[in-house]
Amino acid sequence: MQRWEVSEPYIKMSCGLGEAPFYEKETHTLRFFDITKEKLHVVVLNKGPSSLQTFDLGTAVSTSADIERTSDEIIVGAKYGFAIMNHNTKALKYIKKVWEERDGPGKNERYDPGFA
Repeated sequence: MQRWEVSEPYIKMSCGLGEAPFYEKETHTLRFFDITKEKLHVVVLNKGPSSLQTFDLGTAVSTSADIERTSDEIIVGAKYGFAIMNHNTKALKYIKKVWEERDGPGKNERYDPGFA
């Protein structure tokens, strides 16, 4: 068994609520979201912490996954539901909205399909 000792953070940053790390094997990158600050962070692991890029999304995103057979888009769980995010522009295109502002309180709550 390999043992790791961590004496300091790999990336020094201050997330409001950092979540949803996802490793992209093809690009050797790690992406994760700051839900409350509405940011996407991406680091190229073989280049190290100095390769960190941060993107302002303008909306809360809490999870993501790759889409098979495409490297141009990913699927995300965002503020209003499920969306496709363009890898280059970071633009969202909702494919299924599950909440709208007009539905009332809940803008800071997570989507729960009833399984929990």
